Amino acid sequence: MPHLVQFTEDYSMKRIFFVALLAGIVTSLGLSPTRAADYFNGGDDGKFVYDDSKGGKGGVLDGICDSTCGDGGFYGLAELMFMKYHRADGVRAGSFNNIPPATTDDVSFDYNATPRLTLGYVTDSGLGVRVRYWEYDQVGTPDFPGTGVGMGVDTYNIDFEAFERVQVSDCWAFELSGGLRYNSFNETMTDPIPPGARLNSFDGLGGIVGLEATRSLGRWGNLYGRTRFGILHDDKTVINVAGGLTQAAILRDSTVTMTEIAMGYEWNRCTRNGSLLFARAGYEWQHWDNFSSSFTPFTTTPPGNPPAAFAGPSDVGFSGFVFALGLER
Repeated sequence: MPHLVQFTEDYSMKRIFFVALLAGIVTSLGLSPTRAADYFNGGDDGKFVYDDSKGGKGGVLDGICDSTCGDGGFYGLAELMFMKYHRADGVRAGSFNNIPPATTDDVSFDYNATPRLTLGYVTDSGLGVRVRYWEYDQVGTPDFPGTGVGMGVDTYNIDFEAFERVQVSDCWAFELSGGLRYNSFNETMTDPIPPGARLNSFDGLGGIVGLEATRSLGRWGNLYGRTRFGILHDDKTVINVAGGLTQAAILRDSTVTMTEIAMGYEWNRCTRNGSLLFARAGYEWQHWDNFSSSFTPFTTTPPGNPPAAFAGPSDVGFSGFVFALGLER
């Protein structure tokens, strides 16, 4: 399977290059894992200062949402994401064409731990920039080990964003963001009975926009909800090796989309030096349109099925729990 070997080598070199580029940017800017306060209310000094002294005279809700601190500066966020892989036409390594008919090509992915790291800078007016990196590299487990099928997914995102945080009231704040995303996606499948292999890959650049809403609970933390959406363009590669034949297609100037939805709870505390320490726990869903290829035929009645071949686009996705720890200063 020379096509698969050559592509794997090219893919590894690209990933090494972009990880090195990210490390160079972080080193050259001297970013530290801290960030400025999230909120401001347009007062005399343009900042929203931590104040937890209200409460008695004006009612039980007075001051309950005043829970931010610090001035503009650097920030860092480390997220541990327990994500599970999904496909629009089922997570499997073939077209259910294994022999004997009692076996299938189904593959399952667990909630595997994957990292997402963010470094950035924000001014005391709420305008900032950041870079974000996320990687998912996992191998699925065959539901029927006797079939010998295998499936792996290796993908990563690098985001460069500008953003602005706006405090619309004591309790509500919004963050608007926009920028560029580079994505590299590599999905491989092997099916030994009959012998076959499949590769779906994409490497592209495009724009992303985002919106996050935060509802402060004062000394009890925050509730948050976020969505991101991206449109990326570049070539898409589909390779099928089955029945002694190789079907290799480069789909020029393809377009893909990526949608993310997340929500959860944030705990935060102001430190003595004015920094903001916070932790998050939530759940996230991701839908990636047109990243893979569907199987043909769509049947669960072996034997007699023809080898798997390219049959148009298919979507993939991720979902799982997210835990984060950050420091802002």
